[in-house]
Formats: sequence, structure tokens, C-alpha cells
Amino acid sequence: MKTTIYHLALLLVGVACTVEVSTESDSSQLNQTIDEFNKAFEMCDIQTLDRLTTEPYVHSNGNNPAITKKEWMAYLKKRKAQLDGGQLKVTKYALSEKKVTLHDQSAIVTGLIEMAGMLDSLSFSRKIRVSNFWIKENNQWKRAGFHDTRME
Repeated sequence: MKTTIYHLALLLVGVACTVEVSTESDSSQLNQTIDEFNKAFEMCDIQTLDRLTTEPYVHSNGNNPAITKKEWMAYLKKRKAQLDGGQLKVTKYALSEKKVTLHDQSAIVTGLIEMAGMLDSLSFSRKIRVSNFWIKENNQWKRAGFHDTRME
């Protein structure tokens, strides 16, 4: 009986350690994916953004109704054309105040994005407060939802 209790205790300790390691690994993997996603958005790498968003995906902000992934991808194609054509120049795109809260295979990420550049020869500088919802699909973190609010 003592041997069985001892083995059960070792099993429970092993499971607890596995969960902790997994959470640390998930956090690290998610942070790397967020960095990859933000760099892809700055450069308008549509293939990477498509790969790192879920189906379905919900994108919303304080100025417009929520849009689907298909609608967001259409927006990205217009943005890419502006970047390629020189009408849009991004000089800054940075996430700060990042807070990641893990929930099993999902996470809520909040932060502040600062962006600056030129659009049609007019300079712009913005700060937006963001909330993102991420889920882990097939061992890959993907953004499932986004909301922002302008700070200015």
C-alpha cells in the first residue's frame, strides 16, 4: 500500500512539473509568434499573417464594425500595395506594455502599439491600446481575435 501511494505521489509531482514546463514553453513560443506576427504586419507579409490567424478570425477596432479574416486580408492587400507603391512608409511599429495571460491552449495578450510613418506624404504618429486573443492549433499559436482603441 505504501509503495502504491509513493508511486501515485511521484506521478502527481511529475504531472505538476510537466504542466509548469509546458506553460513556460507555451509562453516562450507565444512571445516568439507575437514578435513574428508584428514584424509581418509592419512589412505586410500577407502569407505569414494568413498562417498566423485562425479561421474564423475576428478583427475589430473602435472606429468600425468587426470584420472577418477575408475582409482583413483584403485590407492587407490594399496596405501592401500602398507600401510597395511608396504611398505608405512605416518608420515605427512597436509593441510595449505587453501582458500575456495563458489559459490552457489560449491566451489573452494586451499592450500598447506605437506606430509612425508617412501616408500620401502626410506624417502620422499613433498609439493604440490592443487586446488580442490567441489559441494554439496543431502546436502553433494563432491570433483568433483583435481589438484596438486609439489613445489620442
